[in-house]
Amino acid sequence: MKIPPIFANPQDPENYKLLDKINRLDPIVAFSALDPPDGDIANTQNLYSKFGSLNENERKALNANLIKNYVTNYKQQTLNTYIQGDFRVIKTRALTKDDRFMNGIAIKAEALVKVNKFTEAQAFPVWLEIILPNAPASAAKNIAKGDLLEINKNPFFASVLYLDRIERTDNDPIMSFTVVPLVYESFLGTHGINELGAQLQWTAPTPFYLMAGFEVLQGENEQMFGNASVNIEEFTGVEEDSIAGTDAPSLYVGYLKSSFDVGDTTILGGLSYAQGDSMIDHSDDHESPHVFKGDAKLYGAEGSARFVNGVLGECINNLEEIKVSMEINQLGIREN
Repeated sequence: MKIPPIFANPQDPENYKLLDKINRLDPIVAFSALDPPDGDIANTQNLYSKFGSLNENERKALNANLIKNYVTNYKQQTLNTYIQGDFRVIKTRALTKDDRFMNGIAIKAEALVKVNKFTEAQAFPVWLEIILPNAPASAAKNIAKGDLLEINKNPFFASVLYLDRIERTDNDPIMSFTVVPLVYESFLGTHGINELGAQLQWTAPTPFYLMAGFEVLQGENEQMFGNASVNIEEFTGVEEDSIAGTDAPSLYVGYLKSSFDVGDTTILGGLSYAQGDSMIDHSDDHESPHVFKGDAKLYGAEGSARFVNGVLGECINNLEEIKVSMEINQLGIREN
């Protein structure tokens, strides 16, 4: 039976709007960092050599398939390419209703490549437009021209969604890639660590603020940990075979927080560590049912500086916000 064009081509904007209106689209999946789609890894030189020779018709066909792959939640994972490398921000902007993604921000950046370890990184003719869906528009103000981005496959999983070739008369063409992080939820899901348990805190008798804490938690957060029993009979063929869960606490969290003054500036910082048993149950997935059991560890760091300047009050410059938060996009940013 031949599939009607509207269903066979959901990547077409008009088809997509109609399918969405009649509720015939699967929602875009927010993949877990533990279970992203398969894909090739390409650095900037690989990207240029892999896609730079495509002609206009070939790029048009590939772009259609890349977008189709995205809106169908990567059922054709052979088309998926993850980007990694160093980049320098050219500009940022908030997304609008005229963009394919109407909410979020876009970061345009140029690739930086070192010829060898003894030279400075130089601009390379590969540009990225990094789309961060649902990031607050205010986040664009915290990413400045010249800031440096270090992008790796894990935990960013920035996937190529569209490519273009920009011709130049005075130099090699620029290959421009639109990418979107496929893991744009936090490691812990939308609610973070929200568990039953016990907490112990201790404030040190120091001239500056220093507090240490330790928590013993149930560990029911299935996004990163999870402690429920899972039936695996359909995988092993053994009747009533299962992986036993536990009712005992299975998540342990430790953290350290401090603050101190330097002149008119207050520095605040913290470190955290979480460790627990991990039980990820995707046995109900239609495409690739699976179950994962193992250990999970999560490290964290945060910092902020508070500047006080007389009647001007306080200006908070939170490093988590500068990094656009791992809660949104797992993208690392550092100032040049």
